[in-house]
Amino acid sequence: MLISVVTTVYNNSEGLLQLFDKLVTQEKHNFEWIIIDDGSNFQQRKIMTKIRTNNIPFKIMLYHQANQGKHIALNYAFSKAKGDVTIIVDSDDKPLSTMISIINKYWTDKRMTDKRLGIITFERGTTFREPLRSLPKGENRDNYIDFRYKNSLYGDYAETFKTSILKKYSFPNFYGEKFLNEGYILNKLGKKYDSLFIDRIIYLSEYRNEGLTKNIRKIEWDNPVGTFEVCKMGLDNINISKKQMLKNIIKYYLFGIKNKISLRRLLDNIPNKIASIVCIPIAVFLYFVFSIQYN
Repeated sequence: MLISVVTTVYNNSEGLLQLFDKLVTQEKHNFEWIIIDDGSNFQQRKIMTKIRTNNIPFKIMLYHQANQGKHIALNYAFSKAKGDVTIIVDSDDKPLSTMISIINKYWTDKRMTDKRLGIITFERGTTFREPLRSLPKGENRDNYIDFRYKNSLYGDYAETFKTSILKKYSFPNFYGEKFLNEGYILNKLGKKYDSLFIDRIIYLSEYRNEGLTKNIRKIEWDNPVGTFEVCKMGLDNINISKKQMLKNIIKYYLFGIKNKISLRRLLDNIPNKIASIVCIPIAVFLYFVFSIQYN
């Protein structure tokens, strides 16, 4: 089995070199590493060339594109992936030496031919023993979206995808925007396919101060069209808690207002229109707060 490790990078060559060192020390090397440089400056690109050596036990493919955002870089990477399984590993992540071995262990031949199984989800860690966000103990299989909502599993995990399924989906490109949450693909793919959830850490995550995760609120505010599309996708999940549903509706109204969409059109997408009306004043208040804070 071949695994495609996908990394997008923007002006973080230092992190990329550290990631390279971690990949070299993998117990198994049945993987390819696809790197998409999303418009880094010349000096950063020059440093990246250091990873191209002839004495490494896996194939490296380095591509450059004009700065369009991580989601468009991922589309590019997915189109180049030749592995049976694909995993996204960011340039500031630190894979454990067992990452590829663990992926090999759980993506058995039987699971590869299972047409309902599209994802195997692992944990990220803050240390090799402390998960960033825990999964339920043992091995659990369910629809990806249903299981996450039923167990209140919010935030980032380490998903591995069957490449043949992943290639059926792509991120849309909204004019003038350079960010779209990865939840867009996870929602589309996750509603249709099952995931196996494994409570094992396969890599460590460390979020940079200038990175996407730590600045997500402002980044979403600056990319309102894509963010609104992701918000819409979260309105029809029946297994979500009432508290989380209210948060989703508030955010949906907030970015609807930001995109100058009429209230009538916004209400068309809401399953429980009467209950959702209480969220409108909160969304309006947040709109004015964020307009002052981020504009």
